[in-house]
Amino acid sequence: MVGSTIVGPDICRDPDWVPSVIGYAQNVFMLAVTFKLAPDIARPLVALFTPYIYRIHSSRRAIRRLVGPTVDQKNAWAREQPQSWKSHVKHDNEITTLEWLVETSKPEEATVPMIAHRITGVAFGATHTTSNTITNAILDLANDFDRWAPPLRAEIEEVLGEIQLTEITNSHLSKMWKLDSFLKESQRFHPPSKLSVNRKMMQSHELSSGDVLPKNAHVSFAGVPMSMSDEYISGPDDFDGFRFERLRRNAETDHNGLQFTSSYAGSLHFGHGKHMCPGRFMGSLISKLLLIELLKRYDMKLQDGGRPKNIMFFDMDIPDPKYEVLFRDRQA
Repeated sequence: MVGSTIVGPDICRDPDWVPSVIGYAQNVFMLAVTFKLAPDIARPLVALFTPYIYRIHSSRRAIRRLVGPTVDQKNAWAREQPQSWKSHVKHDNEITTLEWLVETSKPEEATVPMIAHRITGVAFGATHTTSNTITNAILDLANDFDRWAPPLRAEIEEVLGEIQLTEITNSHLSKMWKLDSFLKESQRFHPPSKLSVNRKMMQSHELSSGDVLPKNAHVSFAGVPMSMSDEYISGPDDFDGFRFERLRRNAETDHNGLQFTSSYAGSLHFGHGKHMCPGRFMGSLISKLLLIELLKRYDMKLQDGGRPKNIMFFDMDIPDPKYEVLFRDRQA
């Protein structure tokens, strides 16, 4: 689903696409871990001997090979039939990220290596964060399935009726407040990182408390303590899947600020302001579509009872990859 949006159905169905994207994400993560454990002075030497560097380059070469013909084709189209190309980009609802990059890049940047590099970065960002979001939501759903599934299924049935997965639009999803709330509550308990709004100080700044943030310092907001504080959330230690749905319905003014993709002081996991995660809308869309299909087709149960604890690695919050969730076909 992610690949189809980024590069289109033909490339994403190539046998090399998924292994290359997943392999890139895994090896970038492992390389980052290795570098974190090594002293700064030793990192160039570590890079020579770690296998992750070579695997990353291998994934990049594979992705460059996959997107190269399409980039050349789109560039030729843009040169030879500029009006037709601009009309396609502007009006075609199925334009891919790859086509958008070719259209918006400067001529000297619309090369195969540059576009492939950007596509690799987009795919990396879309893969690991979205998969963690979906996995956490499934674990939270299966942890108390009989409580959460019936209202979610009722909402899905009310909004969609007989509409199939491929026919669902953003308009349909915007009406599913319970599903949106469940994802936001799941993220509140299990965000991708314990820190939010990571920034580098370009100049020194004195806070109202008198503390000084020096130039070049890296600063972050304590996203998790803020989202688990009763200053912003009532009963913050209780998992309430429909908490934000009720808050939205009872809000006297801007209820949109309580959506999964929105932020406020108690919800900074996508960042805040104009520099919020630009891919959060696609991540939300994919997460909702997958959960809708799973809820329509399966019952779920945790294997051993009780939601498994996530694994903490530095500031990252990761679902246990070894834990199994049981699925039962509702038609069986």
